Amino acid sequence: MHAACRSMRERNKAECGRKVRLGAALKHIPKTPILESIVEMVQLPAASCGYQGLNEGKQRVDATYSVEELLRLGLSRKALGLRVRRKIDSRGRHEATQIDIRSAKLCGILQELYNGVDGLEITRNPPFCDDRLLYHSYPVLESCLLKERASQAPDEELIQDIEVALTFVHEDHAATSASTRALLSKEQPSITFDLLWTLFCPGSLQYSYDEYTEQGLILKAQTFRVQHSSKGVFAVIQSHIIAHDGKNFGYATVSHQIAQFEGARKLQDLAIYPLKYYPQETQLCAKAIARGKRFVTMLDYTYLETTGSAVYEVSNSGWDPERRRFTANGRVMIDPVSYRVWQSVINSPINPTVEYFLIPTELTDEEYMLCTPILLGFSFTAKRWGGFPMDRLTDVEWTSKPFDSLVLDPKRKELVHAMVNQHSKGTSDFDDIVEGKGKGLIGLLCGPPGCGKTLTAEAVAEVTRCPLYCLSAGELGTELNDVEQKLVQVLELAQRWKAVVLLDEADVFLAQRDSTDVRRNALVAIFLRKLEYYQGILILTTNLITHCDVAFESRIHFTIHYPLLSKTSRQQIWSTFIHRASCKHNITQNDIKTLANMTLNGRQIKNSVSVAQSFASGSGKELSVQHIYTVLDMMRDWEKAKKDHELALRSGSVRPGAVHTLKVCAWLLTAFFFSLLLRLLEDWGSLGLAVRR
Repeated sequence: MHAACRSMRERNKAECGRKVRLGAALKHIPKTPILESIVEMVQLPAASCGYQGLNEGKQRVDATYSVEELLRLGLSRKALGLRVRRKIDSRGRHEATQIDIRSAKLCGILQELYNGVDGLEITRNPPFCDDRLLYHSYPVLESCLLKERASQAPDEELIQDIEVALTFVHEDHAATSASTRALLSKEQPSITFDLLWTLFCPGSLQYSYDEYTEQGLILKAQTFRVQHSSKGVFAVIQSHIIAHDGKNFGYATVSHQIAQFEGARKLQDLAIYPLKYYPQETQLCAKAIARGKRFVTMLDYTYLETTGSAVYEVSNSGWDPERRRFTANGRVMIDPVSYRVWQSVINSPINPTVEYFLIPTELTDEEYMLCTPILLGFSFTAKRWGGFPMDRLTDVEWTSKPFDSLVLDPKRKELVHAMVNQHSKGTSDFDDIVEGKGKGLIGLLCGPPGCGKTLTAEAVAEVTRCPLYCLSAGELGTELNDVEQKLVQVLELAQRWKAVVLLDEADVFLAQRDSTDVRRNALVAIFLRKLEYYQGILILTTNLITHCDVAFESRIHFTIHYPLLSKTSRQQIWSTFIHRASCKHNITQNDIKTLANMTLNGRQIKNSVSVAQSFASGSGKELSVQHIYTVLDMMRDWEKAKKDHELALRSGSVRPGAVHTLKVCAWLLTAFFFSLLLRLLEDWGSLGLAVRR
């Protein structure tokens, strides 16, 4: 009996020595609340704490203890709901914490909360999660605990497991919770960089303002990490949005970076922060839901109008493309499918790759909120692909005014209208002997400048409600490969969008081929080959009516020749533009008849009225015929100077070497005049009228 007691005392003494040595070894590691908790856990029986702590060191044998050593202290493996593993680096600093989830029921709760989130590994044995993930779970676990305790048949094992997890979070993150609450409870909530991670609970809704498209968006946080690079220290937050990448629809990942900062910073100054701290959260959510419902209706191509700026991307040597703004006033075609085909930038900030698929017709309100506010498409005015802010996109307002004001023979107007309208609706079943060949509609408009060729194409496209894709022959390039690639892109897109293509100044393609100009012959051959199987609408314009290549003549379905404007036509054009002026005028019909006596083309008339209107508005007066005469006098002086110069060249009174100098001087004088005029108009800008540059 006495021997047994003595043996027990010796074992207890040895065990106490073991604990003292363990505690002494842990003291070699810098004191932190985390490590103090470990010492306390080791000294308590397993039943009272429910989890164990373990340090895994690097090159520090005295700071490394196996599970078996801890189990010999009396800790039961089965009694442990959590196993906390802390990694200590070679300098004794805490590096990371992982938690083994030994409770299957607790693991089920975490899996339901964070399934697929980085930091939770369910497939491992045992499953483990990041300690910060458990910190974020505290409110949900606390709610589950209260619900389970209030149930008629409470699950005591689950209650015990949840209590263990809550105890760990409370003890391990007490200082973190207190500091975070103090910062976020201020009148203007703020946060420090070391506590930044507490804001981004996986699955929580976040707010971010996109400075490029100038609109707010809602995201769902996924991961948070701190990244060290040559540029500094950054917090990287990855979030989910719902997008259409041109192939799939569903969840895509986008990233935000926050550079390391000192002290506390207001949440609203961060690139991304929790939605609940956004001042107008309710209004933003309602707007985002409506925006998302509109977004899912634009997964196919959609013709719209926009104002302001848009964003495009430029590939560089790095992984992330550079984003830039461009002005995109006018018509745009929203088409994510074509964007993916014709743009080489994939998985970029404005076109992230979809990773998890969704069905567009089965979204919840929260999923509608997550839809991206940036739509991918093409600007017809800027001739550029990009991302367009949905807040600025509106439906196209079609108008028949350009067609009504078009100065052209009524029969020809009706003919062009009927042909374009029928072809755009696809009602014609006439086909070539070879299937798919010759099913396009190609028209040629020829005549002097300013007689209405371009306006005809614009008016017909408007009245038939077809998109208009305008480009000049120069935009196709001069290299054979570039011309062919650009032609393929333009014609394929126009056919897909049922657009009218206007190829302005197409003389280089239409002129008769010369056997000595091999390069131009190759360009013409490429153009003819592409037209042969083009099934859309193409309108060509030229100032020359002679020497048209025979091969082109056989492919043209209709031709309209525009003579010089008659006095009656000029009178009609003067009347149209004067009555469209945005300011009041006192110009009479007699004044218009007098103006019509001058031999001007339509473009010159339009420019004269436009400049005269700006001149009158800037001076705070009504538009009068005197304003127009002032502009016309300036134009006549310029024409006279140009003719005198050409005459001097022919007579030899001006040296040929001085021609370039004279041209430069003329351009400088013109630039000076317009800059002076614009400056005067800006000084008179109190009337709130914008000057069209």
